[in-house]
This record gives sequence, structure tokens and C-alpha cells, in this order.
Amino acid sequence: MPSVSLSASPSPQTQNRFFHSKNPKFLLFSPPPTQNFYLDFYTKTRCGMIPGSATASWGINWREDLLQAWFSAEEVNCIQNIPLSFRHPPDTLIWHFEGGGQYTVRSGHEVARRVLLQQDGDDTNANGGPIVAFEHVWKKIWKARVPPKVRIFIWCALLNILPTKDNLIYRGISELGGCVFCGADETVAHVLLQCPMAIASWSLFPTWTHFNIDSTVEFKMWFQGFAADHPLHELEKVMVCLWMLWYECNQMAWAGRQWSSTEIVSGAMHCLQEFQEVHPPPKTHTSRARAKWGQPPPGAIKINVSGVFHVESSFGGVGLVVRNYIGAFLACKLVVLNGISNPMHAKLVALREGLIYAAKWSNLECRIEGDSQGALHSV
Repeated sequence: MPSVSLSASPSPQTQNRFFHSKNPKFLLFSPPPTQNFYLDFYTKTRCGMIPGSATASWGINWREDLLQAWFSAEEVNCIQNIPLSFRHPPDTLIWHFEGGGQYTVRSGHEVARRVLLQQDGDDTNANGGPIVAFEHVWKKIWKARVPPKVRIFIWCALLNILPTKDNLIYRGISELGGCVFCGADETVAHVLLQCPMAIASWSLFPTWTHFNIDSTVEFKMWFQGFAADHPLHELEKVMVCLWMLWYECNQMAWAGRQWSSTEIVSGAMHCLQEFQEVHPPPKTHTSRARAKWGQPPPGAIKINVSGVFHVESSFGGVGLVVRNYIGAFLACKLVVLNGISNPMHAKLVALREGLIYAAKWSNLECRIEGDSQGALHSV
């Protein structure tokens, strides 16, 4: 089975078969232009005659000369541990991230997401490393009750793809750099955290003492720490204020309008309040606890009764089920009645039917159970 080799430092004999990608962690394997390249790596040898048969026994072995020429010692060891099939099936590309071996967009997106998250730190431990920590931050962002444009803005800021002056210069789009408020180098962290306008705005927040803004900290690490230490309603306020700072930065650059820090914070809070008034939090549906059938004493039976009432037609229905003490089904009854006046009437008729049915089991202890406490207490 051909495989894609991933290596951080290929050996000299394999250097010419790798293309370097932008990500230094991965190297893409490129096979030589031979039509039967993979078939050339193993040979079919005759081992002898099978006893009692006219057919020969054949063995398939890896060709060590080609393996040594094309692969490193570690790769050769791994390849030689791959069993070869006697059926000679055609070579097939297998996407091992799916159980069926077929590539799907869902699994490809998940693999790409994992690779990007691994670039955030060397510790990829699933029990608390940067991957798990930032997954928790993403969940908080998408769960926040803020306008969608604010969530998208935070996502762009965390990935450092906002069109700040330093990003535009890096991409060769602009040659002039500088914050519109103070003239310093315009980075994501500067505009949103370190600019005098941003500092004056954040000083109006009650949680300002917990910001701990360092001039060297990256915005992504700061946001991760703040999101982990504060509840969601505080994070929502900060997210909207971050968006408002960026919005006013663009208004200053393109329209020449400049708000004060007080106007920026009050505008952000007004925007958040308006959105949350129109989009209330989803209602939490409390599910009723399902009543479990209670077991009667040994040797006894239980009769469960219930009655229903249909207002428009004044029809009612009565049903009962009889079980023994181990829960085994014994009997049941369903009756449709006319002239029922209200739901309580239907419950009382169901209770009467249960008592009548219990008289048929006079030689056993009978227990009647219904779904209406009022009907049971009125008897």
C-alpha cells in the first residue's frame, strides 16, 4: 500500500523526492515518474511445491535494494512491516482519517483545523494543552449573544487577518504604516489593546484591573486568558467593545470622525443591549422526569389506569394495563365513552373501570395506580 511520508528532516538520499510547503512541519512526498513504481518495490519468488498439489508456493518480498535507495532506514523498517497481498490488488489511495477510507470534506476540515491548532504551541496533549484550551475559547465565541459581525471580527482578529497597516505592508498592498490615533505601528494588539485610545476605553470597564495588558503580549494569547477567566456575559461586552474600537479606527481613517473613549464604550454597550433585546436567550426546556413503574409486593398485581377527555366531541377514553409483581403483562382494556363532561370525569371513570377489573382478581392482592392524584383522593 503506498503511503504519504511526513517528515521534519528528510535524509539526504530522500531529499530530492520532497517538495517543501509553507508549513515547515510537513513535507509532501513526490514519487518518481515510473508507471509501475510501487509494484517495483516487491518481487514474487517461488518458494517450492505445495505438498499434495501440482501448484507452486509463491512468496512476495519487499525489494530491499529499491527501499534502501529511496527511503531512510526508519522508513524502510516501517515499510517492511507492511504485509503484502497475494491477490495483487491495484494500488489505492486511502484517507485513513475516515473509517471507510474515502475523503470527506468534514474530515478534511477537521484535519486542517487540528493542524492549525497545533501551530499555536508545541504541546498537543489532548488533556489540557493549547489545542483543548483554545477549543474552549472558540466555543465561547460562537456561543456569545452578540451580532454575527462581531463574532466574525473576533475570529479574524484571532487569526491575525484583519487589514491592519502591518498586514497590508506585509502583503505589499500599502507602504505607509501607522495608527490613525497615535501614529505607532498598527498591529492587531496595538489597535485593540495598546493604543492610548484603546487604553482610555478599557479604563472605563469595571474589569479593567483584570486586563493585565503587556506591551509585548499577542492579542490571541491575551484574549484566550481573558475568555478563560471571565464569564460569558463579560466576554460579550469585551467582544463588542473590541469591534467598536476597530470600527472607529476605520471611521477615523476614511471619514475623519473621531469619537471619545466614553462615546466608544457607550456606543458598544448600546449596540449590545439593542441586539440582546431583539435576540433573547433561548429558552431552556426542562424535561419532565419520566415516572418509573413501581413493582408491587411478591404475589400481587398492579393495575395502571388512565382517562382522557376530548373537549369538542365530549368523548372520553379509558385504558388500563395489568402486570404481575415481576412486570410481566397479564391483561389490558381500552374503552371509548360518550358523554364525558370534563377531564376529572374521565379520570374517575378510569378508576372505576380499574376497580371493576380488580374484582375479577379477587384471589390476589391488587394495587391500582393512576396519573391523577385528585381522582384518587376523591374516592
